[in-house]
Amino acid sequence: MTSTPSATARFFAYAGALAAVILFVASIFYASIFVFYPTELEWREGTNWLHPLALRNGINIFDFHQRIYINASHGIFDHIIKAALLYIFPILPPSVILRAFVLLQPIAAAVAFYAALAGRPLLMRLTQALLLSTATLALLHFVGFWYTCLGRSDATALFLLTCTFLCCTPGFERTCPRSAIFAAPILVALTFYTNWRIGPCAALLPLLYTSRLDAPALRRLLRFAVLTAAAIVTLGTLFACIWFNRSA
Repeated sequence: MTSTPSATARFFAYAGALAAVILFVASIFYASIFVFYPTELEWREGTNWLHPLALRNGINIFDFHQRIYINASHGIFDHIIKAALLYIFPILPPSVILRAFVLLQPIAAAVAFYAALAGRPLLMRLTQALLLSTATLALLHFVGFWYTCLGRSDATALFLLTCTFLCCTPGFERTCPRSAIFAAPILVALTFYTNWRIGPCAALLPLLYTSRLDAPALRRLLRFAVLTAAAIVTLGTLFACIWFNRSA
């Protein structure tokens, strides 16, 4: 009599975990279609592709004295990071370079949710992390399909937003306390310079883990705000001095 509920509970736990794995693999396959299927670039992706090609050939795309079309309405970091991907993986086709973060975002989300659910039983923690990652991908693609599935700055910014969430989780802070202090503010700044519309969302993530505004929590939030502002100013200065320099 006492072993039957336990066996039933284990059955449903393993069945739920299997279902979560299947759904997560299906979501990864869905996202990979946009990355690896040899489709033509959307026209704004085509203008973005000019920037990695130019940077790879030593041309400063932000130097207005060189007649290069600039499509950086939401931020400039997206072009730089994709130019770095092209430099590291020169044999990859344009769709893979531009849309890599469409595939990396749900993977990062699974890791972030797994860290956020620290303290729960391993199987439950894994199941919930995979389900939450799948649900997040479905929600993002339902709300902003063309923006989140193509190689624009939105997918890159969402990936950085997910990494910021990971760095704000208590599990990450306990594992890497020193890195957590600086990692989240830097990622917020990079998210802001990738897509200014998503950057403010990253800055609000520490509030998720602030249950009450006592003195320690206020000091923590103030430190985060100061470091975030310093990271935004520092990175903005570097971008202005290095990329917007005629002699670069």
